[in-house]
Amino acid sequence: MKNRVKPSLLIWKTVCAVLFASASSGCLASESSEGRLNALMIVVDDLRPQLACYGESQMLTPNMDRLAAEGVLFERAYCQKAVCTPSRSSFLTGMRPQQAGPAFADYFRDFLPNAVTLPEAFKHAGYHTESIGKVFHLRDPRSWSVPEWVPEAEVAYPIYAGEAALAEQRAVIASGDVKVKEDIWWGRGGKWVPTWLVEKTEGPEEKLLDVAIADRAVERLGLLDADEPFFMAVGFFSPHLPFIAPKRYFDLYPLDSIELPPEFDRQLPKKAPAIAANGNNIARFSDMPDESRPISEDSARRAIQGYYAAVSYVDDQIGKVLNALDNKGVEEDTIVVLFSDHGYHLWDHGQWEKQTNFEQATRVPMIVRHPKSSSAGARANGLVELVDIYPTLAELCSIEAPEGLAGTSFAPLLQAPEGEGKPFAFSEFDRRRGRILGRSIRSPRYRYTEWQGEGVFAEELYDYEIDPKELVNRADAEEYEAVKKRLAAELNRSKD
Repeated sequence: MKNRVKPSLLIWKTVCAVLFASASSGCLASESSEGRLNALMIVVDDLRPQLACYGESQMLTPNMDRLAAEGVLFERAYCQKAVCTPSRSSFLTGMRPQQAGPAFADYFRDFLPNAVTLPEAFKHAGYHTESIGKVFHLRDPRSWSVPEWVPEAEVAYPIYAGEAALAEQRAVIASGDVKVKEDIWWGRGGKWVPTWLVEKTEGPEEKLLDVAIADRAVERLGLLDADEPFFMAVGFFSPHLPFIAPKRYFDLYPLDSIELPPEFDRQLPKKAPAIAANGNNIARFSDMPDESRPISEDSARRAIQGYYAAVSYVDDQIGKVLNALDNKGVEEDTIVVLFSDHGYHLWDHGQWEKQTNFEQATRVPMIVRHPKSSSAGARANGLVELVDIYPTLAELCSIEAPEGLAGTSFAPLLQAPEGEGKPFAFSEFDRRRGRILGRSIRSPRYRYTEWQGEGVFAEELYDYEIDPKELVNRADAEEYEAVKKRLAAELNRSKD
């Protein structure tokens, strides 16, 4: 792969290489694979805890709900950066974004050539490792026993949408709520096409990305050698935008049933700094109002309906994979961990998508089914982080992990879900091409965020005990001064 390192960043490459210099020798191959547990890791893109098992009663997610009934559901799991590439690089290397600096903005091996990734640790230990779909954002051949597989799906727009869907799109245009932006394009199936945020498909479903991924995972699970332990990662694209799903999933959520966030939650929290916002990112799509106009309630309902439909659609694909695992007859020897790379905004705080340090963007669903656990159907309320997945799976599968992993194993919570978990979870997000960094710490009760340029210039503090929706920034409230100082000290200690 061509080296893309800029000269001004060479110091980071050197620092990161030294940091991981001992990692490659710290993970030795196992002497025997006998009795080892397999691992199936399912990563869902842009999935917030918008599932029935998380108390979202309007959602139809029977397969993820079934997994939760068979495993442990984590109520408070957090990503380390609410955007795809850095988050995935983080939990797959076991490093925090701040540790790696610019490494996670691009291909991490340009800066961390000696990093031993989670699947690579399993590979060194004698496991067959395989990646299907979107796992790493950029491919990493060293991690896998066989080449990574990503479908070359053909979603042929607009023919594939079908006449009924096209008629509905024409009606949206005729309503005057949107201004079709013909200069917005999206690469799809080798073609550049005008892009809509919400698309109801009516053609052959096997051409859709996540159907192809699920079918491939089912096929590969059936072909795996039952005598060889495996680590399989399956990554689904939905509900990442654009929200493309068969029409039948949209029918599950009639437009008039879609509830919008209340008006008081369609704006930034009171006294929150403007830098905390990510902007109206869905305005770039042809079926949404452009940047010159606020989004209407009608357009918001269409967007949320599309997201819900995409969630139910990907839930069905997950069900295929779980059924294939059961049919293989190895479910009693396989740990299943399902989670999202980050959360998602659906007009809460006036935001769409991710790329913030708010609860909706940093909190993720996570479900772990351990075949030997006695806690089926339990809910763990302690804090955990995605960076904890690496040491947890290594411990549970008796894999020697490299030294220096940032996370800690949450294996004890699988046997005792009532445990306290971690004292803090950390996240960050940068603005203005890295010149401003927002660093955030989440305790069981509070979230404190510092926005740093040349020093700290803005702060946020939310008290979830009295303000569960983050409606008021209390950073300047005198009664919270001691709390703020304590969390700031912990946040700064996390840099060391």
